[in-house]
Amino acid sequence: MTTSIDFLHRVDARHGNAEWVTTSVAQLRAATFLDGRETFFSKARVETAAYRSAAGATPPHMIFHVGFCGSTLLARLLDRPGSALVLKEPQALADLASQAPQLADAAVREALSWAIPHLAAAAPTGEACIIKPSNWINGLAPTLCRSGHIGRAVFLTMAPRAFLRAAFRGGRDRLGHCLRLAELLAQSVTGGPALVQAAIARASEPLDRAALLVVLAHHFQLQLFDIAEAMLPAGHALRLDHAELSAEPQFAAHRVAALINVPLDDRPDFQTQLHSKDVSRRYSADAEQRANRDIEHEHGARFDRALAWFQHVNGAASQ
Repeated sequence: MTTSIDFLHRVDARHGNAEWVTTSVAQLRAATFLDGRETFFSKARVETAAYRSAAGATPPHMIFHVGFCGSTLLARLLDRPGSALVLKEPQALADLASQAPQLADAAVREALSWAIPHLAAAAPTGEACIIKPSNWINGLAPTLCRSGHIGRAVFLTMAPRAFLRAAFRGGRDRLGHCLRLAELLAQSVTGGPALVQAAIARASEPLDRAALLVVLAHHFQLQLFDIAEAMLPAGHALRLDHAELSAEPQFAAHRVAALINVPLDDRPDFQTQLHSKDVSRRYSADAEQRANRDIEHEHGARFDRALAWFQHVNGAASQ
């Protein structure tokens, strides 16, 4: 028998409202994303946020990531009934990230202190809760780590050029996301808005400008990760690179499991030959490598210029 639960789906901190949906742990596990791209619930209702007091759940662990770097694969490898429930990109946190620039810092902290326990309460008794948020929330990473809202944190990164390839490989949608992300995260980084304006002024050709802003989106995330990691006690954080995860996904998952003290055997529920974002398809590393070669052939010179520009402006700023 499947037990229904109430799950915090959306938050409007500006007006004090929250949307709750009726779902199940099985549906939460099965969904690739909990951000509305999939229907993982049966009913929805909006309430005043203060109507429900924050649940007394154990602080969840968090997988922060730069995007396009294998975080969904890692989430699927860690999700084990009886051991851990991984919430993949809950919309409630993305909502708060979008609203944060219009809220006072105290209001952001208050909203997080209410939302995080409610999300963590979705995990069944005896299971750890791990949240893999969208990279849209990385501007809030320092606040989350400073406030004690989370237990331990993984910071999943990738090299700048690999991030450029992944962004361009995803076409217009990914590039649009990165451009919006750069503008959002710039507000959380010292000197960020000036760098965004410099990138916009630097190039008039749309794809050249996109490459510059993708580089900034990557840089801002790493900068925020550095700040967030410094907020955590020693031994409570792990840096993991996309290249390591891609080469040895099981080993990487075991490293994360050791950090958060979650048992993980060698028989994962998710098979790595499947595509982590669409389990109806098989994943092909060869196909991805061919796509990367095509991207390099078409945009390699553009990437060179973008990375050289950033090295110049970042070096000048640090002098």
